[in-house]
Amino acid sequence: MKRLIGLILLSSLFACNTANNQEDGTTKNTEDTSNSIAPGSANATANPQLNDGHNAQNSLDWFGTYEGTLPCADCPGIKTTIVLNQNNTYSKTSEYIGKENPKFDEEGKIEWHDNGRDITLIPTKGESEIYKVIEGSLVMLDREGNEITGELAPHYILKKL
Repeated sequence: MKRLIGLILLSSLFACNTANNQEDGTTKNTEDTSNSIAPGSANATANPQLNDGHNAQNSLDWFGTYEGTLPCADCPGIKTTIVLNQNNTYSKTSEYIGKENPKFDEEGKIEWHDNGRDITLIPTKGESEIYKVIEGSLVMLDREGNEITGELAPHYILKKL
């Protein structure tokens, strides 16, 4: 009796993996293949996820105000506020905590990278910076566009207000 129950349970597990289409009599695999890429396609090895056209630029409410305190080599931190505008411009305020004349304002344009996720802030004067746009945050990247790692990594994130 126990063997019969075991066989029934085992059979029902296999039956759950496929579904019969009642209309045309074919069998379809019900496994989730939404992230698969056809072998031999250009992105088969480079990107294991399907590129469905959605990215931070066209799917997130990326515009708005972001704030946080970035690490500083010779002060306790740099209180940073970045306002991203829908017209691909920005304004940034940096306040060096504990410094004399600590506040700096800049404005410039936003340039989106081809990946639709990273942006470069290009000021009218000064050096550009690269950020990764994620849901509710901006993550400051290094000069080559790589995420900063190590124990200070969480301090390179600005949260959306």
